[in-house]
Amino acid sequence: MELESEGPLDGLVLDLRNNPGGLLDEAVKIIDKFVPAGEKVVWTEGRMSRANHSYETSEDPVYPDKPLAILQNSGSASASEIVAGALQDLDRAVIIGGRSFGKGLVQIVQPLSYNMSLKITTSKYFIPSGRSIQSTPFISEEEIVKMSEVPDSLRTQFSTRSGRVVFEGIGIEPDILVEKRQQSILEIALLQNSHYFFFANEYASKADTLDSNTDTAELFEQFRKYLDDQDFTYTTRAERSIESFTESLDESLKDASTEQLNTIKEMIAQKKQQEKEHLSDYIKQELYLELVSRFEGRSGRIRNQLKTDEAAMKAVDVLLSSDRYAYILEP
Repeated sequence: MELESEGPLDGLVLDLRNNPGGLLDEAVKIIDKFVPAGEKVVWTEGRMSRANHSYETSEDPVYPDKPLAILQNSGSASASEIVAGALQDLDRAVIIGGRSFGKGLVQIVQPLSYNMSLKITTSKYFIPSGRSIQSTPFISEEEIVKMSEVPDSLRTQFSTRSGRVVFEGIGIEPDILVEKRQQSILEIALLQNSHYFFFANEYASKADTLDSNTDTAELFEQFRKYLDDQDFTYTTRAERSIESFTESLDESLKDASTEQLNTIKEMIAQKKQQEKEHLSDYIKQELYLELVSRFEGRSGRIRNQLKTDEAAMKAVDVLLSSDRYAYILEP
């Protein structure tokens, strides 16, 4: 097989992060590659019998025994959750990353008059343990966080094939949690203003190649100069608060508070400069990936991104340790 053309496989990593789903039949075909034929992997249940369907694997698995890790996050939904959840319930894969989205409803769209339509929920998806992948509906993200803090004794409990405890109500929970790093306002501003994108375009127009020995520190300095030339600025929450506070003062208080307000603004400016230094490694990484995509395309970007991908590195570590892999899948 093509995957084994360069040598034997120690394991497989299936990356379902930010995968919003697709066709249910295709999800079952993916599961088919890893579990024996005749395995009931997903079914739907609704109020009416015609909404009830069952789906089983139908082929001999291509990789019946290869260690398997699945990467997921909050952007993994629907069919991708069925793949991750079914393989978790069958103790066939270790799930790594964050909690999935929790989209487990079967819906149809009914056309109405006046160019309108009505979306109707007809059934729910269920996976081998008997649990639904659907998150509790009609609650806010804050309430979902609170729900995840509810004691296990108060949550609906299910068991995987080997007896591991799993729960329903908030999507598929990972076996190994990898917290997502929250981007700073500085990083968000650089992305929103497409500065990585435009700098990479400018750099690629002058350079023929970009190799692995490229000095990222030198690139970072060039990027800094580019940002200075672009008069790049961004506003922090503290700056917005100070501005709002200043506007709320009457003129006499503004005059009396000028020195103190200027002192605070200087402190904020120093903090912003420190933040640039503190986040330099992350900025260098994003900058280099954007440049790589110009010279090696999307596949090159992904290859380089994996080198610093915490979830992917954890997956490799687990797959290379048979004892740890087996321990995670034990009840």
